[in-house]
Amino acid sequence: MTYVSHSDAACYREEEVDYEAVALRNLMQQSEEQLFTHEKRVNGALVFAAAMHPDGLGSSRLLLVKQWQNLFPQGYQMALPERSCAIVAPVGIPEDEHQALLEMVDDCYADGMTPMLSGLYSPEQFEVED
Repeated sequence: MTYVSHSDAACYREEEVDYEAVALRNLMQQSEEQLFTHEKRVNGALVFAAAMHPDGLGSSRLLLVKQWQNLFPQGYQMALPERSCAIVAPVGIPEDEHQALLEMVDDCYADGMTPMLSGLYSPEQFEVED
């Protein structure tokens, strides 16, 4: 993983390189075969999927909105407990599974090397307006 510095970003803009689009395209390519690394199923139904890839970009995979929408067409909630981890669950999971998921997210947040957010969120809460 490499961070883009402010000076690098300025150089890319000066050279008219859309580095954000390139980064997103690269992330999509890296995720084509494996959008998530872990899952929990109950009676065959997907209760949650976790992205904890070796590249450390699990949380960045939340940017792949279309892929998550395809996986959960009825809607989903997401968690960002730790920088390298994202957790996504369909809306409407049973209450006991929902509570267990919240506890897992909160534990990951509390024990994470780089804690981000506790709790579950709707994708709309993170939409960026143009």
